[in-house]
Amino acid sequence: KATNVVDAIQQGAGQTVQSEMQDAKKALHGHLSALSKAKAGNSLDDLEDKALKATESLRQISRRQAREMREIVSQMQQDKKSEAQDLSRQGRSAASVALKAAHALETAQRHAGVHESVYERKYGDAEDTLERMEDHAQDLGDRADDKIEAFFSKVAQEVERRSDSVDDEATHRAKGLRHEVAQAREKAEAAVAAAKRADQAAHAKQAHEKAEQPKSDDRAAPAQKDGDKKDADSASTSSGASDPSTVADSVDLASTESAAAAFPMVAFCAFCSLVAVAGLVRRFSPRSVRDAAPLLG
Repeated sequence: KATNVVDAIQQGAGQTVQSEMQDAKKALHGHLSALSKAKAGNSLDDLEDKALKATESLRQISRRQAREMREIVSQMQQDKKSEAQDLSRQGRSAASVALKAAHALETAQRHAGVHESVYERKYGDAEDTLERMEDHAQDLGDRADDKIEAFFSKVAQEVERRSDSVDDEATHRAKGLRHEVAQAREKAEAAVAAAKRADQAAHAKQAHEKAEQPKSDDRAAPAQKDGDKKDADSASTSSGASDPSTVADSVDLASTESAAAAFPMVAFCAFCSLVAVAGLVRRFSPRSVRDAAPLLG
């Protein structure tokens, strides 16, 4: 059947490009992986270009498979026609050889003294038969050529249909692969942009921390000085409060100074009192003194 022949043709064409197809698919997957995992510093344009070239390579290999199918059916048709022509030619050649043999037999019979009517009749019969055989061989060759032409016309139609399908499928697959390449490019761009933003944020954070460090040191210095002063006062106070002898010496010194300051005043008051008493004694009579003596006690 024509379909069986077409199946064999398609399988043969597929095996012809199978190795190339596998290599191209492997290369494409590698380029897609490299593109989708690209980092900052990688050329996305170069990676994308390589992936697109691998995609186009797959498409061209599929198209070559379609062309291979057409070439196979054409070659098969030529081979079958050549085979039929060879068989026809062999038949005609065999008839010609047989005719020569009949002519040789006629000559031999004539030289052997066989009656003329006998060998001429036999040669005439052989000649007629062999000429018919030669014509039949030619006719068979022509009929075989027509049969082959008709059969392979059906095969060629089916091959054309399938090869077009292979070509269309390759074009559709290439379109999908180009979309995958575009998605891988977008993924790579997003990853690179995110990494760039993260790097910028890290640098900005470091710069901010460096800028804030002197301010923190300036604020910490006065606080440290105040703290040192407070610690010194506190230590001095604690030291005085914790030494009782020092406190007692301070109290005794203050009492002595107060007593020394009050002594002249007391002495002056006593002197005045004595003077006053002496005056009263001179002014009053002895009686008055006696009367006043109890008062002075």
